Amino acid sequence: MTAPKDEKNENETKMKDTAPRPKGRQSGKAIDQPATHFSMASETEKEDIQQLLTQDAKKTKERLSKQPRVDFLIPLMPGEKVGAYETVQINGYKLTIKKGCMVNIPLQVAELLKESYEIAATAGQEMLIDRPFTPTADKPVSPREALG
Repeated sequence: MTAPKDEKNENETKMKDTAPRPKGRQSGKAIDQPATHFSMASETEKEDIQQLLTQDAKKTKERLSKQPRVDFLIPLMPGEKVGAYETVQINGYKLTIKKGCMVNIPLQVAELLKESYEIAATAGQEMLIDRPFTPTADKPVSPREALG
């Protein structure tokens, strides 16, 4: 059902049509707010952000080059072919590390990879069917003992 035409309805329609519309992907945010995503930034802001990122990457590269290096082996995951790579990015500095062979990398990168693999290895442990069954917190009991 449409409203009957009168001056009030026509004025509202005109006001709706002349309201400024945001261009691009604004999703209802005010236009005068600073860009929160790289794709929303103006060209000068993009250049400034890119310059800042490259400065951070250069600083990180310098810091990592001064650190002691350690040997590290990143295992191949099931189904991966020999020659696969793992990418590590710290403050914009990107390292590509070959999997399946011993590599010499900075200590901080090795610690980062170690933490990442520990998290991946322990994720979901409490959901496994063969986890230790503990009816009481005092004494852990294996599933065989619990089932009899």
